[in-house]
Amino acid sequence: MNSFNEDDSEGNPGVGQNWRERWLRSMTLHDQLTVDPAWTPENLLQACSEYFQWNADNPLYEERVNVFKGDVTRYRIPRVRAMSIRALALYIGVSSRMWRDWSHTAREDLRQVVEWANDVIYQQKFEAAAADMLNATLVMRDLGLADKQEVTSPDGSAKAIIQYQLPDNGRDTPADDVGQGS
Repeated sequence: MNSFNEDDSEGNPGVGQNWRERWLRSMTLHDQLTVDPAWTPENLLQACSEYFQWNADNPLYEERVNVFKGDVTRYRIPRVRAMSIRALALYIGVSSRMWRDWSHTAREDLRQVVEWANDVIYQQKFEAAAADMLNATLVMRDLGLADKQEVTSPDGSAKAIIQYQLPDNGRDTPADDVGQGS
């Protein structure tokens, strides 16, 4: 496994390199904002689109090792990088609080772009989780999709919250065990 800040043997940047590039980009954007603090819907749309493209172009990699007849083979599998509002804000050089302010009242002119970007991020997570490319439980929590029910006793003296967990539908079960009772 490569160290945090080094490139791997194939020249692909390590995790540290990706974050360093994003940090440097956010600092450059921060400097631009200091000089020109006016975001327009057009340049915000462009910055969000660049983040979405960067996300697609820079998947996370899982390193696997296969041993067969004494031969060791290492390979990397590209995995979906989940988008997030915080990562988008970091990428474009604004705080996540500023982003939330834009989506509420602070910048009426930017609201449509912010809502569109929020929808893109929501949909990417939802679809990747539905396709089992991201952890569905984590995504459900992040998207606020937890299935809960609050139950109160008839006399109102006791309350309970029942949370339902989706079945794994055999995704984590070996193929020959699917459909067989425990």
